[in-house]
Amino acid sequence: MLRRMIVLHVRSRRDLLTTIPLLLLVTGVTALHAVDRPVELARIRFRINGESYHWDRSESVPVVSAGQTQPRVLLSYTALQPGRRYQPSEIERRAADWQRRLEATGVFYQAAVSVIPPNRYPDRRTVLVAVEDGFRQGFGGGSIYGYWTVRNLRGRGGSVEVWAGANIARIRWNDRVAMGRRGTAGLRADYRNGVLVSDDPPRHRLSGGGEIGYRVTPDISAYLGSDLYAQRVIGADEAEWGIDLRPVVGVALLRILRPLPPVRPTLIGRVEVGALISLHTESAPNPVAAGMVGARVAAGRVHARVTAAAGWTLRGTPRLFENDLSLNNLDNTAIVRAGWDSQHLRAESFGWAGIELGSDAFTVGRTFPVTVRPFLFSDQALLFDLAYERRSGDTRYADAYGAGLKLIFDNPVNVTFELSAGINYQGGGRIVFRQELTL
Repeated sequence: MLRRMIVLHVRSRRDLLTTIPLLLLVTGVTALHAVDRPVELARIRFRINGESYHWDRSESVPVVSAGQTQPRVLLSYTALQPGRRYQPSEIERRAADWQRRLEATGVFYQAAVSVIPPNRYPDRRTVLVAVEDGFRQGFGGGSIYGYWTVRNLRGRGGSVEVWAGANIARIRWNDRVAMGRRGTAGLRADYRNGVLVSDDPPRHRLSGGGEIGYRVTPDISAYLGSDLYAQRVIGADEAEWGIDLRPVVGVALLRILRPLPPVRPTLIGRVEVGALISLHTESAPNPVAAGMVGARVAAGRVHARVTAAAGWTLRGTPRLFENDLSLNNLDNTAIVRAGWDSQHLRAESFGWAGIELGSDAFTVGRTFPVTVRPFLFSDQALLFDLAYERRSGDTRYADAYGAGLKLIFDNPVNVTFELSAGINYQGGGRIVFRQELTL
């Protein structure tokens, strides 16, 4: 029939050259539409430590044996939902993203997500998630502190961190599924003193707070939090505490991008705005803002990282709330690894950028593999102060250039230690040993 139609309508070589591409185009579009038409995600199957469970739209999310990772924890890393319709290619893409997120948690020995090919019903799909629980405890520290954590506590998505050292004590708790698969919650309490960090005068510092959050997507979270701070000068004649409140609202991003072999990229970011409210003076609330963005790229053994951060305040702030770019700050991505005085690296507002380039030299060990990675780095910062207390207001520059070694403990330890030596443009150098906590 098709041949007769072509003979009937094609009357010249020019018509033939025009008709054949048109037929190929129509056939290709029809085939593509048939292959990628929407299908139903009928079921998500879980294989957790060898035991199988499933979830479809007619049932609730299953609950497994105590101590094993709960399916709702695994579901918090994806937006796939049984009963909804997706393009087949979209299901494949989301399954691959899901697996990358699970692998990045560091709490599973193995994690795999796959789409089961259709059998009886070509318009339905099933996604299989297979994980094997790993070592949940983590250990670390630096020159004057120790660190211990439990992740995925009892398989329910919570984590606890405890820090102890010569000038710090801290405990933190977070739960990524505290309010369903998207709701998060956290609490924290800290104590610090300024005896070892050149604080003038040294102070006792206490803080406590919490936050609640909501995952807009598996990669983007919005949160609302508040911290209550108290400080008192060590050795003061009067035991007077200064008390301040710092409410904030923020957005966080952690996106593990699809690899383009051999390149494996990751993006991370955080932006928050808030205010400092003094509860012991009559001063007006002081607006504050902070942000950080970074990218990490791996290609084979070569690793590169570029990070930028900034902090801002409208008016001068007490020393308790200054941005700290010194090596004494355990949490801050923005540090300057050279021989600057710690007071030079503390400011009310700042802008910072850092770059690292390294290559994995070798890996030793089988049960607890450790990768040794030499690297080069550079840190650059501008720091700004307004007139406050004894300050007259100034702008200053800080830099660092150097090299170091990273000791990367892979699964099940999942911790990275860094030994670096840096120098600034004035010739001031410093050797640093610390645990790497951020991207």
